[in-house]
Amino acid sequence: SYDGARDPIVDPGERLVSGPLSTRPELRRALAGVRALVLDADGVVYTRGTALPGAADALAALEARGIPYRIATNISSMHRATLAAWFGRMGLPLAPERIVTALSATADHVRRAHPGEPVFVITRPDGLREFDGHPLLTPAEAGAAEARAAAVVLGDGETDLSYENLDRAFRLLRRGARLIAMHRNPWWYTARGETLDTGAFVAAL
Repeated sequence: SYDGARDPIVDPGERLVSGPLSTRPELRRALAGVRALVLDADGVVYTRGTALPGAADALAALEARGIPYRIATNISSMHRATLAAWFGRMGLPLAPERIVTALSATADHVRRAHPGEPVFVITRPDGLREFDGHPLLTPAEAGAAEARAAAVVLGDGETDLSYENLDRAFRLLRRGARLIAMHRNPWWYTARGETLDTGAFVAAL
């Protein structure tokens, strides 16, 4: 329902199709009134650890034209600063604030839904940094007799998705903790090929 004619700000849709692209009326129609872009990461800007052809130029064009955008991904193991550095090594310069992950969105949700309440998060150590400032149970604390948590949060923990940690999570859930899944992806592609993902453990819990 956005009416660009009533907005004193230049329509980003116009900035997107300025220059040579303005000769494509179908593109101009598709982007009419667009205020910002949300781009998936895997399969859109990179695949299997390699930037897709044209992705770097496209992101540079968005920056040059002042188009608001975010890269969205269900990655649940890395802090956004680490992820930004990883993108940079692929030739995709991205500031951390341009990135929204399943991990960062979950951390934001936990802070709003369970302010000051302890939670047990299973993800890689780097990913735990997204929860800085929020009380987290260590595995030892989560495994203590009668330990309780407001929520169990499950992401890509790789080796931290161990039987011991899943058993701790199970007992916390039995005692009333909520289960929060960063995503339910059953598997994904890595350099090793098809790889088991967090969704299997979410289903089990």
